[in-house]
Amino acid sequence: MWRSEKRQFPLVMDATSLGNRWTILAVSVVMSSCAIPVAWKVLPAQQEGSWRPYWEGLLNELGKAVPEDVGSDRAY
Repeated sequence: MWRSEKRQFPLVMDATSLGNRWTILAVSVVMSSCAIPVAWKVLPAQQEGSWRPYWEGLLNELGKAVPEDVGSDRAY
């Protein structure tokens, strides 16, 4: 699975609107050109305010599940 000594994997963040009813914030792991969702938050589409606290919450919770020997760049 790991092609080098550095154990890293790319994450992508995506916001998808489902009509004017829901917005899905998703964090996915990219493997073999596929994005596999690993954390998400469903919000009302018309909710006002920034998504930043939700993104930070998702990334913080995900960080708790990642082994310490897997590299990460916490530049969010």
